[in-house]
Amino acid sequence: MKTQSNSAAELLDIIEEKDRRITELEQQNEWLLEQFRLLRRKQYGASSEQSSADQMNLFNETEATFDLSVTEPPLTEVKAHYTRTFA
Repeated sequence: MKTQSNSAAELLDIIEEKDRRITELEQQNEWLLEQFRLLRRKQYGASSEQSSADQMNLFNETEATFDLSVTEPPLTEVKAHYTRTFA
């Protein structure tokens, strides 16, 4: 009878230890998931750098100052170009 009560107490201790371990692993899992979410937001989220319309117009300077009355130069054909290959 004594061995049965000892084994029951030991089993309860094992169960408590397993419960503590499960709780610890759940907390670690939540922390890792939060770190993953933060890194994904940092990598794929909206950038903190903002651009204004004035900045984007800097690249349209040629189009803004282009004179439409000027005709394009005629196309000229260039003879074939050959290169020597060494084997």
